[in-house]
Amino acid sequence: HIPGGSTDAAAFSMHNTRSAEAAALHIALGDRLRLDVGRLTCGDGGHRPFVCQAAYGFLGDVMRASESMRALGPGRYDLAGALKYLELRSYRVRLQYREAPAVQRRAGGGGGGGGSSHCDTTASGMLRIVLHGAFGLKNHDVLSKQDPYAITYVGNSESGRRLKTRTHRGGGKNPVWDAVFDDVPVDEDAAELLVEIWDNDFGVTSDDFVGAATLSLRCVRDAPARRCDRLRVPVMLRGKHRGDVELSLAFESGDAVPTPAALGSQRVRGGDAALGVLFSGKLTLELEYGVGLSKVDYIGKQRPYCDISVGSQVASSSKKSGTEPVWNERFEFEACDELCAMVEVMEEDTGRDDWLGTVHVDLSVVRTLGADRVRLPIIDKDSERHGMLQLSLKFDVDAGAPQRTLPFRIDAGFDGGNVQVMSIGDDCTARLRIRPDPYCETDKRCHFQCFNFKVHGAAGKQVTMVLTNAGQASYPDAWFEIEPYSAVVSYDQKEWLRVPTDFDVKTGELSIRHTPARDTAQYAFFAPFTQEMHRQLLAAVVGAPGSNAKHDVLCKSLDGRDVDLLTVGSAGPGKKSIWVIARQHPAETPGAFAVRGLLERLTRRPRDATIDALMDGAVFYVVPCVNPDGAARGHLRTNASGNNLNRIWDVATEKATPEVYHLQRHMRATGVDLLIDCHADETLPYNFVSGIQGRIDGRLRGLLQEFRDAFKEATPHFQDVYGYIRNYQGHGKHLVDKLIMKAESLAQTGVAEVFVGRTHGCLAVTLEQPNKDDANHPDAMHGWSPDAAGALGAAMLDAV
Repeated sequence: HIPGGSTDAAAFSMHNTRSAEAAALHIALGDRLRLDVGRLTCGDGGHRPFVCQAAYGFLGDVMRASESMRALGPGRYDLAGALKYLELRSYRVRLQYREAPAVQRRAGGGGGGGGSSHCDTTASGMLRIVLHGAFGLKNHDVLSKQDPYAITYVGNSESGRRLKTRTHRGGGKNPVWDAVFDDVPVDEDAAELLVEIWDNDFGVTSDDFVGAATLSLRCVRDAPARRCDRLRVPVMLRGKHRGDVELSLAFESGDAVPTPAALGSQRVRGGDAALGVLFSGKLTLELEYGVGLSKVDYIGKQRPYCDISVGSQVASSSKKSGTEPVWNERFEFEACDELCAMVEVMEEDTGRDDWLGTVHVDLSVVRTLGADRVRLPIIDKDSERHGMLQLSLKFDVDAGAPQRTLPFRIDAGFDGGNVQVMSIGDDCTARLRIRPDPYCETDKRCHFQCFNFKVHGAAGKQVTMVLTNAGQASYPDAWFEIEPYSAVVSYDQKEWLRVPTDFDVKTGELSIRHTPARDTAQYAFFAPFTQEMHRQLLAAVVGAPGSNAKHDVLCKSLDGRDVDLLTVGSAGPGKKSIWVIARQHPAETPGAFAVRGLLERLTRRPRDATIDALMDGAVFYVVPCVNPDGAARGHLRTNASGNNLNRIWDVATEKATPEVYHLQRHMRATGVDLLIDCHADETLPYNFVSGIQGRIDGRLRGLLQEFRDAFKEATPHFQDVYGYIRNYQGHGKHLVDKLIMKAESLAQTGVAEVFVGRTHGCLAVTLEQPNKDDANHPDAMHGWSPDAAGALGAAMLDAV
């Protein structure tokens, strides 16, 4: 028996528990879990008043209860503690403590003079942290929802590793981050994990500190299978409870990291496509609620419901009312090799029910971690969003079921990776989906087109990878119009080869058929330009012998990445300011390779005559990657907040689009005499410049034509016959209409070339390259390639 007025009151206070059982666990296991509550009273009931007063400093149940008794002065704490004792009395518990698997440990010093006598047992290794989100945070923004982000320290805030999540804009009291930090080193001295919650004020004022949560790393080091899923830890500020943060942890000892095979179902739980093994089990899907569902019933009340399918199993929810339905309904499915679930959101009608859209649920996370909580967009066939669904998932492995080993593994969990695995069959056919960008308000859709993933263990096997949603991509004509599209593959991330690719117009599926020559092969829409390549480029340009280049950081992106600026040359009287930017649309990596070629020529020694002339008369301001968040996330056209950066130049803000906001600010400081915005087109197999003819004066129109003519002289790969609105009459009216629409969209004032051209009265152009091949100079093996793009960028300097 544990008396209800003793140490349990302190456990309630110090650890924000909400049940007597949890308090008992904290007290009884305090010595082994490094919880110090057991040291407060030593079982002496006479210390109850002291415990009640100690609880005051931690704003627990006793302190909260005492607030209504403030007239009693300090005695209110004793009374509140007595009332808590009368409420709880005593309770009986049966506890069983099981030792964790043996790991490398060291003995630490115990406490002195009646303190703790337990050993300080720790182990070094690697930690995986999944920061899911927070609940019930105090709102620091009076007029709107706050914009929370989290900073996690492993160790302590002075010496520990600092891990920052993205900012959840408008996340308010319940932000969702779903931030994953893999392979975080944990040394023997790291005793706790600290999570600080901040409200981002985006430079208007200093960010507001919401509170902090601390967690002993012993809980994961000593846990069965060394993992803790969906822990909720209180967020405290000056002793006051400010909400809860939810996180999952997994720990691997540095001495002997077990293999997935050795750990079995404990390590991989239900398995996933990246590990190459799947276990059968029970999938529990809880349909929580909907947010902002589109209203399709304008006369009566809307009654939405959901049809949920996992493989051949189907279940339906009840019908609710309105555009913010709350279901809180739980469904169970027997899951064998399913890696994706599908939720069709419907609306009841008198005739045929209306279909709002589909939610595709990736099951790889819940299979690996055992639990997941996600908020996903409802997307229709035109990639338009019709609200969001909140879901909770749980996967329980069937211990007696045999595991299924996949014929090969697919992984997209790396820099710029993008694909979702739906299934991998024993016939070596993988059914995949391209993961969409966040919803883009200016474009009224969730963009997607590019893919980037690795296949492991398929050497010598004829594999077929089917992208099932290719027909709903942002530019579906790109797969077959003018010339057919072919994916690329690489074994060393240096040479990229084209592979057989077919698009089925009827089914809307894109099939890549290939027999990899090596055990690991990477497939992509076009050759990726990774963050590591970006860092190498910066180092090479600035560190080149005799380099006159300088590196600055324009700003931090929404996810906290650097937006880098390279200045080549020095400003002076009469010198022109030449701006070259790339990857406003992050998937358009030919632009990055062109910029690399341009920079390599600018900084090469000895310089040629063209570069000497340019350095005498101009200074170059080069931003190789305007959108680093979209690049890292594998987006097609948007940044972390879902903004198409090349459509918001007239409304750029520091809060939503800091990349463009600070780019404009720097341009105002330097002036602009020429802007070259480097892009790539999904459909057209030509290099061309999309200028602003028809909207500029005669002087700039002449400069534009002069630039095109000089570019053609510099390289045969540039042409001005084919562009967005010329010479496509032989390819069908639908394609011509779409190209005209694209050309008209480039006339918007939110487009970089239009905004900069009008603001600075200068020539501003958009360089478009193909993702397919140069139809005038085809290369059957490589198509348009990184080397070709780099040579084009270098030749562009002659035209400049």
